[in-house]
Amino acid sequence: MSGSLKYPDETAEKVLFAPIEDGADRLCILASEATPSMASWLLKSYEESGISGVTVELIIGDTLNKGMDKNLHESFQELHGTRYSDKWGNFSCSYLIQPPVLGTENYCIWMKGDVPVKAYKFSGPFTQQYFL
Repeated sequence: MSGSLKYPDETAEKVLFAPIEDGADRLCILASEATPSMASWLLKSYEESGISGVTVELIIGDTLNKGMDKNLHESFQELHGTRYSDKWGNFSCSYLIQPPVLGTENYCIWMKGDVPVKAYKFSGPFTQQYFL
């Protein structure tokens, strides 16, 4: 897995994949903005790399100010709804609807069980454009 995904600055490899090699099994993402295509890409990349047993919890924070487009919401629902639950039952997506608003600070926190093992702070949204 490590080194097999090549991106210009290896951000995706470092933040989204490498901690798994150290035993992390849950990725908590707190992002001001996110896209279903990025979440789908991540889940499919785990599947294609033979990675299983990783839970991904995505919390989108800027819905208080910007709202959530109906199509985006429905796409997130599909990722953790019955359509994909047999493949990606370990994915959840939630929205912050009350303050605090995140601003431009976003976080990826890796856990091993309930213990935090690695955390990253990033300034861009959880999108393919930012990570890839």
